[in-house]
Amino acid sequence: MTTVQVPMMRRIGMKQYLKDKHVPCSVLQLDYNYDAKMLFILPDPGKMEEVEASLTPQVLEEWKHSLENSKDYKIIDFYLPKFSISATYQLQQLLLPLGFTELFSPSANFSNISEQQNINVLQGFHKAMLEVNERGPKAGPHTGFHVFRMSSLRYPSITFNRPFVTIIYSNNTNDILFMGKVVNPTI
Repeated sequence: MTTVQVPMMRRIGMKQYLKDKHVPCSVLQLDYNYDAKMLFILPDPGKMEEVEASLTPQVLEEWKHSLENSKDYKIIDFYLPKFSISATYQLQQLLLPLGFTELFSPSANFSNISEQQNINVLQGFHKAMLEVNERGPKAGPHTGFHVFRMSSLRYPSITFNRPFVTIIYSNNTNDILFMGKVVNPTI
């Protein structure tokens, strides 16, 4: 195991938090924007593979249900590393095997979306980026943490000082918008 030094952020705030009784992890939920929530999933030491294997739609639904329906916000003292995750995918490599062959061919018909003639899609890509710092998570125009400072009283504490998983999901559709694993925040 490699240890790296990273800049950390500390927040104390009313947050929804749970320690799972079946999956060896803690889950912290933060507001992402008006339409989305962000889960930070911290596996117990040495349990990342077990947590990853447990990340089923049913487990995520149970966590979301427990966090959303408890209405039990707790004052939590939490530490997160500043980090940035990004990835770029060439869509042809992903879409062609799924049968989207005409999309990238000269015979594609885009007349319903453009008045211009002879439009061809030569290349498609998707870039996903997530940056978390003191200003909050950033991946779109509407972001932010809702936290407040409090006195130096002691509260339950969670420190994300080992690999963890983060998930952003839509409140409206319940779809996962982003999922990533932070192993080394310095990369």
